[in-house]
Amino acid sequence: MSDYVAKARDASRRWRAAQGLPPREDDLSALPSLASPPQTEKTRETLARGVNAIEETKETKEKKTNESLAFLSFSSETELRLKLPESPTVALRRAYREWFALTVRDADGCPITSATAHALHQQIIRLTDDAGPLWADALFTDTLRAFRRDTGRCGLCGGLGHPHEAA
Repeated sequence: MSDYVAKARDASRRWRAAQGLPPREDDLSALPSLASPPQTEKTRETLARGVNAIEETKETKEKKTNESLAFLSFSSETELRLKLPESPTVALRRAYREWFALTVRDADGCPITSATAHALHQQIIRLTDDAGPLWADALFTDTLRAFRRDTGRCGLCGGLGHPHEAA
């Protein structure tokens, strides 16, 4: 093993000489000690900046930890409620109800912007892909019936009290 180390040191010396670099000091006692106190004002300033950077890093980590725990909310002293992301089923049902409400608003004479309709349609397409097309169809039918029962309006045409059922 020591033969390998000696060969590596020799190769390093030759390479440094070929590159025009000064020879490396093998005596580590010549290097300044990290445990020694700062000798100059510049060194003190550098160390102070390093300490400040470490403190800022600690504060940043604490801030990120607090932000990552933001999904926890306390609605009362004894109840802890988690704010979890919506499942595709819940989100798709909510998007369908919003689509039906827009249809009713349009039928009542409140114009809907094409950007609003397009954004909601794209969201429904994305959620349909997430939930699966067969499940999305079943949700559509169920949500349409619930909307008609709750509002008395058709979610497809916005009409009031007509007999046709969703397919």
